[in-house]
Amino acid sequence: MSRPNVPMFWNGCRAIEAPWGAVTHMYEIGRAPENASHPDFALAEELARGFWASLPLLDGQTLAMLLARARDCKGAERQGAR
Repeated sequence: MSRPNVPMFWNGCRAIEAPWGAVTHMYEIGRAPENASHPDFALAEELARGFWASLPLLDGQTLAMLLARARDCKGAERQGAR
């Protein structure tokens, strides 16, 4: 039996439901830059280094936009903590 949009090698596999605890879930890992065991930790470090290296080159409007976004994020975190 062929299933649409599925690679051909999957056609012979049957779908089974795995137990919830069989895998690590992203909410258990946390944020990438804060946890060295996160799958995207190295990527987060590279992005942060690139951001900090580019910071002196940003124009005032871009810098203001970044600061506004950061403030919005902090506001959302505070509201979620209630």
